[in-house]
Amino acid sequence: MHHSPGFYDLFADQLRDLYQVETQLHRALPDSVEAANTRALKEMFAQDLVATGSRIAQLRHMFDWLAIKSEGHLSPAIRGLIEKCYQVIRADYSQQVHDAGLIASVQRITHYQLTGYRTARAFAEILDDAELAQRLQYMLDEKVRADRMLNVLAEDILKHNTAERSAGW
Repeated sequence: MHHSPGFYDLFADQLRDLYQVETQLHRALPDSVEAANTRALKEMFAQDLVATGSRIAQLRHMFDWLAIKSEGHLSPAIRGLIEKCYQVIRADYSQQVHDAGLIASVQRITHYQLTGYRTARAFAEILDDAELAQRLQYMLDEKVRADRMLNVLAEDILKHNTAERSAGW
């Protein structure tokens, strides 16, 4: 692979950042599954837990393939997004409001991941590594699908709340 050391290092940092957010999300999702009130949201978080584990394994494989270390400093942004998720988990909201808050906090993390995967894929293309770019695109596509599913669940919850409010809730 032909590259300037600086850009390659930047690419490695992008992968490390993705790895950190995936591992932090993997730790938070079981608590999110438990905290969710609706079965559909519990199932969505449980599916995302499995997919997150798979992405962690794929990223580890990339680190091995590229002979780089996966360790890096936990981004303050990730720490804040995960803490926001736990604030919602601990909050004393009604069931629908609680689920809407869980979706919002997980979507913030998802959007951070979407940006990270898009960037890493573009960097892999610049570094002329078609295989890594393809793998990163697959992980990006997976996160796009998860984000769409969260949107659908959020709309269902909001419609339900609006109907209850108009009925005197």
